[in-house]
Amino acid sequence: MQLVILYDNVARPPLREGWGFSALIELQDRKILFDAGADRLLLE
Repeated sequence: MQLVILYDNVARPPLREGWGFSALIELQDRKILFDAGADRLLLE
């Protein structure tokens, strides 16, 4: 299993922070996007 945090409210330059939380969970042949972010900019 791999968990990649895509979006949260803590970041160091050059990354940007935002209110909310998003993570990509990869398990065998499945990928799950858990998204509670404030906007859709991450997905564009």
